[in-house]
Amino acid sequence: MIKFKYNDVPSFKELASLTTPVWLSYELVDFLYKGLRAIFERRQDVAQSYRWKTERQIRTYLGTYWPKTFAEVFAVFSSYINMGGFANKFKEKDKISILDLGGNSLPASIALLFVLKKAGVSLKKVEIFVLDRNLQPVKYGKQILNRFFKDIQIKIYITEKDFNSFFTRHFSLQKNFDFILCSKMGNELYSQGNVSCYKQIISYAEKRLNKNGVFYLSDVTMPINSYSKTFFPMVMNSQIARYLRKNGGLKPVFPVPCGFHGSTCKVRDCFTQVVLNIDTSKPNYPFKAKFSPKLFLHRENAEQFLQKHFNPNDSYTIANTSRYGLKVCENKK
Repeated sequence: MIKFKYNDVPSFKELASLTTPVWLSYELVDFLYKGLRAIFERRQDVAQSYRWKTERQIRTYLGTYWPKTFAEVFAVFSSYINMGGFANKFKEKDKISILDLGGNSLPASIALLFVLKKAGVSLKKVEIFVLDRNLQPVKYGKQILNRFFKDIQIKIYITEKDFNSFFTRHFSLQKNFDFILCSKMGNELYSQGNVSCYKQIISYAEKRLNKNGVFYLSDVTMPINSYSKTFFPMVMNSQIARYLRKNGGLKPVFPVPCGFHGSTCKVRDCFTQVVLNIDTSKPNYPFKAKFSPKLFLHRENAEQFLQKHFNPNDSYTIANTSRYGLKVCENKK
């Protein structure tokens, strides 16, 4: 369904240093804009997703931001799976479970399922647990799943709770997951006053991620306010690094330098910016997605993955905070 060949999938190193093309399939785009009547608007702002409540607002979100999140998760997981070994851990499983934090209309979960299907994982049952303050858009995600995954039994469990209450008051789900997805939700929590949100998210993920599971965390590459030179990914990196120095259960495999030296790195003002050129084959709809992703495994799995595929003494390109160019992370301790 997705026009994206395996040998076209960038490596982790390329994700952080190149503008990567991603093509959404005609079938998916056609269903979004004709079947679901999604509306595309060229917007400069990124409104908080829980505020999209009217039908027109939800369809505008579906047509304007949904393809970006889908492409982002698709690109990162495709790159990871393309490096080998991962899919085998799930091929024999009867079912998988996904926790989608801030799921909205489920672009992250749907992208992950496309990747797994493309990788040859014969999914039979999928459980998706959605946490969101606004559950009205979930119905659109259900329609997309019904359209493209008819052969899979998918159950969706939805929890409409305030994010901050979920993490700070321990109203959490007492269940472990194969995948935990948190796409661009931290900026919303931070803007609402929860300045420790990234620490709370990874703390929860560490407790609830299955042994061979994957935790995906990303955020927008924007300053925390119009007067600040501090970007959301800088706050994310700082909180994650401090947490991992004291809690060793999870370890990042992307960005690669963070996996090798994240706990000892002396640089605190950088972040990895991935840029995707998204093309939907619609004349008025090519655009860029800019985001800062992180991918975590349990420590043992992460160390095996990094040692197999990377050299800790190599240099890796990362984006600088000005977003005007690139600089090299030399992995200095």
